Amino acid sequence: MKIEQVDETQLNALLDGELAPEDEAWVLAQMELQPELKTQYEHLAQCKRWLKVAYATEERDVDVTPARQTRRWPALAASVAVLAFLLGLLLGQLWPGENGHNAVMVHLDSNRPQDLAHAIETLESLAEKANGRVELVANSNGLDLLREDRSPYAEKIRQLMAQYPQIQFIACSNAIKRMQERGETVHLIPGTIQGETAVDHIVRRMKEGWEYERI
Repeated sequence: MKIEQVDETQLNALLDGELAPEDEAWVLAQMELQPELKTQYEHLAQCKRWLKVAYATEERDVDVTPARQTRRWPALAASVAVLAFLLGLLLGQLWPGENGHNAVMVHLDSNRPQDLAHAIETLESLAEKANGRVELVANSNGLDLLREDRSPYAEKIRQLMAQYPQIQFIACSNAIKRMQERGETVHLIPGTIQGETAVDHIVRRMKEGWEYERI
């Protein structure tokens, strides 16, 4: 088959399932002939996934009651920043760095018992296999895993911190702020890092080339 040019519009249409069967087959064939085209397609797919994560994360963390609608603006600003970054990726202006350290980030935003258990199992498995860094980023209801008075795995987390210094536990500052505004006192397990928002942290790690796993 002859090598022909495939533009970004066609790649996006393929991702969105908008191509006719014959056009889809042609684009897929061109991707097999052009490795750089397949790489571009994979980056576009990753960007679209991150766009969904950004929207879902901010939607869960934002208080939308009428009396507090002004609080939407910080979250909207964060979303705009994420969208700007993703646009840069789509235009080829920014690309994730090479992940040469087996760095893996696990994102937890649920406090369902099965999700909390899965998060702990995933961290332990990654720590045993990886030589690089591992992070758990918790926001929304997932913050319960890192709250000393609520977490069913507080002792296990302390053990992981002691046994695997390459694991870091990070609590979303937005999630903590929302809880405090509701009158809750948030006691994090000692050793937990309270820093930037989950979205900011996730985007920064993505730029650095970290692998991402969402529970």
